[in-house]
Amino acid sequence: MRAGKPLILGYHGVGGVGLEHDPIALYVSPEALAAQVRKLQRRGYEFVTMSEFGDRLRAAGGPPPGVAALTFDDGTVDHATILPGVLESLGVPGTVYVCPGLAGQPYPWTSAEAGVRFMTESELIAVAEHPLIEIGAHTNDHHELHEADRGTALEELGRCKETLEGLLGTEVVSFCYPRCHYSQAAREAAETIGYKTAVTCGMRGSWEPFELKREVMHSGDGPAVVAMRLRGIYTGLGSSLPARGVRHAARVIDRVSGGGARGAGAAVPCTVDLLPT
Repeated sequence: MRAGKPLILGYHGVGGVGLEHDPIALYVSPEALAAQVRKLQRRGYEFVTMSEFGDRLRAAGGPPPGVAALTFDDGTVDHATILPGVLESLGVPGTVYVCPGLAGQPYPWTSAEAGVRFMTESELIAVAEHPLIEIGAHTNDHHELHEADRGTALEELGRCKETLEGLLGTEVVSFCYPRCHYSQAAREAAETIGYKTAVTCGMRGSWEPFELKREVMHSGDGPAVVAMRLRGIYTGLGSSLPARGVRHAARVIDRVSGGGARGAGAAVPCTVDLLPT
């Protein structure tokens, strides 16, 4: 089957953190992740890292059809303990965006009872050696960039790149804007510093290399919402009233059918600005 337009999916944690400890539905199960990837494989998608996605984008002179990328934000411990095995079972690569200044610290977007933390430096080094995983930058400490001037943007994007490259001994060329926010200065800094790509999410972004749009996946998504996300049209429809109506209809379908981990195609995924991404 011929695959469609390019697609970048944004995930956070992968594992069994219950919704009572995960208020914004950031954790997807390994089974859900695998099912979503297999659907795209059946549709003919080829999976690449974000570095390769950037190369394909430039070579094609625009959005490369039939290409998909999996991205994982923040660098939580499950990216070291669970994610590698899932990617191996699927035979696909992924890009993990990390904040090296937060290494080993508790993860603030799940409850303390969940025991989630960021990867330690030693875990990060081990993950970076995995043949299916590319490490990308996410600023040193998840610093938002929506109001960043040129000096701040160059400092934040450059310091993270330098820190990771010093730790890993390899070039880091992929970047993710924390919470998907970015100023024009941040976008320009990503190119100046030497990244190949920078990703955002929500209603933001395009197919330009330094503001690439993503569909962010959640455990609260029901089948109708997931189907829209896997075609890049859930947030890709935009913010118009008709677009909001279509998204609402998908959530209602999931609610009526009992789909979604919250039994309602959770409202949380609609409020992208709550996300840590």
